[in-house]
This record gives sequence, structure tokens and C-alpha cells, in this order.
Amino acid sequence: MSSKKEKTNEVSAYLKSVKSSPLKILKITRNIRGMTASDAVKTLKFCKLKIAPILSSLIYSAMSNAENNHNLDIDNLVIGRIDVGKSFVLKRFSARARGRSNRITKPFSNIRVVLVENN
Repeated sequence: MSSKKEKTNEVSAYLKSVKSSPLKILKITRNIRGMTASDAVKTLKFCKLKIAPILSSLIYSAMSNAENNHNLDIDNLVIGRIDVGKSFVLKRFSARARGRSNRITKPFSNIRVVLVENN
């Protein structure tokens, strides 16, 4: 057994309780998966969806984690995987005709970005 700590080439960042449904987030994440991290941030800068700046800051946070905590080169980072999952759902109601009501669900999401260093 060696006591050396092996250098990992994976870095992740996690964001909980984002006010957007997982399906809407998957619209963007399908497009940026496999890109380099810097290209993904540039692409998200010109995206009109509300979740784009939040995803951009999450990728930037993962890049900072790679540079400061794991001593990886940020120019070689590629988006390895983006996991989007369900968080809690706020349940509200809307008044309808004849004293009835409809349920309105407001879903939240969890997002994890994993960056991998390409050599």
C-alpha cells in the first residue's frame, strides 16, 4: 500500500433547490455536455433562458474548485457529466369555475456538474 495520495482528474460542483423544473434545465444541458468548460460558459452567456446564468456560475464554480483545490489546469477541463434531479415541489391551488380548484405545482431542481481534465 502506498501512502501517496493519487491525483484525481474529476472535479464537481453542486447546486441545490434551483427554481426551475428539471425538464427546462435538461434543454440547455444537452447542448453543453462534452464541451470544454470555457466554451460552455461562452455559450451560456448568449442563451436567453432564465437558468443559463445560474448554470454558467455553477460551471465557473467547478472551474475554481479545480484550480484551487485540485491544482488542475482550467484550460484542459471538459464537462464530463451534468446530473439534473428533482428537489421538492411547492403545491399551490388556483380557483376555477363553480367553486372548484386546480393544483399548480412549482418544481425545484438539484444540479451537479462534473468536470474532467483532458490531457
